Amino acid sequence: MTTLSRNPRSSFGSSSALACLSLALYCALPAHALPSNPPILVAPQGVEYMSGGASKDEVAFMAMVSPRWAGTLEFGLKNAELPAPIRVVVHNSSNGDLIMEALSSGPVMLVRLEPGAYDVDVTVGGLTLTQSVSVSIDVPGRVVFNWPSNFDMVAASKVAAPVIAQALPASAPQTTEAPRTTAMLSVRH
Repeated sequence: MTTLSRNPRSSFGSSSALACLSLALYCALPAHALPSNPPILVAPQGVEYMSGGASKDEVAFMAMVSPRWAGTLEFGLKNAELPAPIRVVVHNSSNGDLIMEALSSGPVMLVRLEPGAYDVDVTVGGLTLTQSVSVSIDVPGRVVFNWPSNFDMVAASKVAAPVIAQALPASAPQTTEAPRTTAMLSVRH
């Protein structure tokens, strides 16, 4: 007499096959169909930063990772889109040393700065806004730069883009293919 018994691994085999098929389909998608995070860049001075926020997904990602960075810089203009490039220059407040100089490609920049006090200059279209910030070890900081509503960002950035690009040092920032991160800055009054 032959008895048939159910193989307890048969359900495991079909679920693992389904998982493998799902992974294969995901990997077969074209690169533009997959979500991407902004890369972590390194300024010529050696400071890591990430910039982006052009899409809702990027904004959500940068908001999620910002607590892991020393500082978050946000750039905005009411009722208008902020055009790139945005020139960001960070100086040590106590001695004026250049800490970082980079271009931001979007309305949010995350920066890895050492604890200390800094002056941050942000320029778009020839108009520079400056804020003093201090970075602490355990508290992420956030600074918001808002340009006046009567400032024509689009016209100004078309004129200033070539000038800003020439003003940066010859050694361009190096890009790595890691997820982006946010810097923590706090406003010092």
